[in-house]
Amino acid sequence: MNFLIKLISTPIYHFFILILNLTHDLGLAIILFTIIFKIILFPLDLFLFKEERKLQKIRKRIDEETKDVKDILKKGEIMAKIYQEERFNPSINIFFQFLTIIIFLSVFLVIKDILKIKNPIFLGIIDLTKSNFYLGSILFIIQLVYAFTQPKEARNISIFLTGIIGILFFIFPAGFLIYWLINTLLTILERKIFLRNEVKLTIVSVDKK
Repeated sequence: MNFLIKLISTPIYHFFILILNLTHDLGLAIILFTIIFKIILFPLDLFLFKEERKLQKIRKRIDEETKDVKDILKKGEIMAKIYQEERFNPSINIFFQFLTIIIFLSVFLVIKDILKIKNPIFLGIIDLTKSNFYLGSILFIIQLVYAFTQPKEARNISIFLTGIIGILFFIFPAGFLIYWLINTLLTILERKIFLRNEVKLTIVSVDKK
């Protein structure tokens, strides 16, 4: 796992340094890096969104078709059949979920190294190497709002995790909080775009029928 993180974090680090050399401002570099990196990861985010919606549909089918089945082996056969019919591979889904975690950890390590650079002051008032109560509070509120927008199946766990992870918002350095804040806002915007386009595609599909 360390090798994988090293493999991913190395090009990310050089990419960040390139942006930093262009902006000459660490805070601005973090913001631009987050935006550009989010655009790069757009295809992965779209794939995960589609897999999430597909999994919701599959879970609904499984609940309906196994509600009267008590035999565990029979349930397993039904689930396997549904996965096959829906062309859903749980292993692929888990792999890409794991990949997003590795990418996140890689970015965290890169920012940690970047913050060792001199002049880590943003806007003349925010020391990016130290924790920031105001940034932490804003991030916690936004993360909590985002948790409430999650599907019902994942909403409770998202709220719980936000409560646990929220403690870190008041411990982590401001430089990482800025990355997390911008990334969360872009994720919320991205999800709205996905949902809106999904509705449009559904309407078009119904009209064709």
